[in-house]
Amino acid sequence: MYSWRLYKSVTLNDNWREEIKAIAAPILIVAAENDSIFLPDGYKDVFKNSPQAAVEIIPGINHFQLATSDEVPKRIDDWLRKNRRK
Repeated sequence: MYSWRLYKSVTLNDNWREEIKAIAAPILIVAAENDSIFLPDGYKDVFKNSPQAAVEIIPGINHFQLATSDEVPKRIDDWLRKNRRK
């Protein structure tokens, strides 16, 4: 059974497109290829007009493996190194 708080935390606001456009900082979105909760191709579509966004789809893992995969921290580390402010 899910709570209302959980539901609201994963549900988009009515003005989500404007909120994404307003983000000026670099963004990294890490998704799982076999995620049945948040479909990974949706991230590419949502952020396609956001040049500051990078979408990384980790192959061969599911939603819960995002927390345990060795590949996730590697991708984050690589992205942080590339986007480090000087």
